[in-house]
Amino acid sequence: MSIEAIIFDLDNTLIHRKQAFAVYTERFVERFIVAEDPASQAAVTEHIRLADQDGYRDKRELYTELHADLELKNPDTTVQEMLGFWYGEFHKFTVLMDGAKEVLSELRSRGLKLGIITSGSLRTQQAKINRVMLKDYFDSIIVSGGVHVEKPNPRIFELALNELGITDPGNVWYVGASSDK
Repeated sequence: MSIEAIIFDLDNTLIHRKQAFAVYTERFVERFIVAEDPASQAAVTEHIRLADQDGYRDKRELYTELHADLELKNPDTTVQEMLGFWYGEFHKFTVLMDGAKEVLSELRSRGLKLGIITSGSLRTQQAKINRVMLKDYFDSIIVSGGVHVEKPNPRIFELALNELGITDPGNVWYVGASSDK
């Protein structure tokens, strides 16, 4: 068996999604939510972190819930405004894992094909990839929101294998942060 390609997850594998979400959430609370002191800010931030379900929660559903559950600075704020803040701001907090580009460069120098399979909206995931300048390292980037197939459905992996030109899945490694997605 000879490894021909390695496919990576994006969030919490190549980038610090949890770290980015923590900083984003602080900005979100500052902008939209009444939280008068550090203790209430911490409580609201933790509520949002748990409601987000490590990024697996549908964003419209998440922000509809937050809109209903939290005290807004401006009662006229809409769910759509909150979603707009997510889509316009979250990717700006994207941070690479230490050594990620060096590892990818080394793998490329060894002749391996590289791919990404990531869950989420096409818009958000592409913005994060562009923010940390990862696109040029990869031969295939599959975003579940762009192909309407979610991990762990085998079809999303088949799409990546086809883009990579790999016929034997046994010659591919998958590196991800979660065993269930």
